[in-house]
Amino acid sequence: MSNMATKFYWGAESIGSFATSTFFVLSGFVLTNAYAVLTPTGYGLRGSRAEFIRNRISIIYPIYLLSLAIFLAIAAGNGTLFVVRTGALNQYLGRLPWDSHSTSTGLFSLNLGMNLTLLQAWNPYFLSWNLAAWSLSTLLFFYALFPWLMPRLLNSKKPLTLALLIFALYCFPGVLLSVVKVDGALFTGIIHRNPLLRLPEFMIGILLYRICSEFALFARAFDTKVLIASFVGLGAYLGFAVWLTATGEPYLWYVLHNGLLLPASVFVVIVASHSQPTFSPAWGKRLGNTALSIFALHGPIGALLRLIFGSVGHATTCASIGPSCPGSASFGKHLFLFSFYVVTVVVASLFVQEKVVAPIATALRKRRVGWLAPVSEVAR
Repeated sequence: MSNMATKFYWGAESIGSFATSTFFVLSGFVLTNAYAVLTPTGYGLRGSRAEFIRNRISIIYPIYLLSLAIFLAIAAGNGTLFVVRTGALNQYLGRLPWDSHSTSTGLFSLNLGMNLTLLQAWNPYFLSWNLAAWSLSTLLFFYALFPWLMPRLLNSKKPLTLALLIFALYCFPGVLLSVVKVDGALFTGIIHRNPLLRLPEFMIGILLYRICSEFALFARAFDTKVLIASFVGLGAYLGFAVWLTATGEPYLWYVLHNGLLLPASVFVVIVASHSQPTFSPAWGKRLGNTALSIFALHGPIGALLRLIFGSVGHATTCASIGPSCPGSASFGKHLFLFSFYVVTVVVASLFVQEKVVAPIATALRKRRVGWLAPVSEVAR
């Protein structure tokens, strides 16, 4: 693979945050659709805050703890239990492999505690074990704020203006860091996963529900021609982002990560909300319910496959491992294994969700937790 092709490959890899941003926007949108209720005095929360928090924890924690347990077992077996990974711009852009460091017993204990309590997203310096789980940590923070945040956003007099203001504030840190051209694990870590800096994505998802309702965007589904044109436009937009990442200065990553990709995420959510399913609604519901399990388990399943297949299995997630994969002579075999990896993740996650996670979540929802006492039928 040529040097330019490799740059574009890793350019595409480095905008993978687009999927995470879309997930956060979609989370705000879907939760609002499920929990917003319109009363004579405005929007409120359907049910109590306690019920909402209990439901969210029962959904996110069982699958997360399972994935963490798998990673801890693997790390204990291969001697990497105390190893953490750090990176700056070139690591996030895929141009250099991540740095690995061994931690002290004290730092290991702190890190383990933050992972067990889903607080690791607040640590900007390093990631460990299930690297992608920082987004679940961030999502838990969003869940904690949702009962208070959602009614206040939905009851704003000018939701579109408020969304644009939030977007401008969201872009500011990335633009600032890009202009002053700073680098380092602290700055990239904050931009990458700090829950406060990612909160605008979730807030815009909440406001998007109100905007779509206000402008009657739910009135009809998009026809096939509109959908095709929409995705062609989205592809061109993301292609421009890949080109910018591959050929531009590395500091542009800040602007793309916290700014330019968010309109594309909003666009995807709008189009998805207007699309009619082309396959079985039952399967659509099953896969939708499995989405969080797929996200939580894709990392540990990849790690298990690497244990099974060795160096070849290493390429099942080569896109997130190191820059040598695209130039490999056996890249075609790697792509085949990656396809096998994707199918394995979906099938295994579907089984775990329906046979393990769902029963546990149902049992947890039936238990009453004292410090989560109900406060009202419609919380404002």
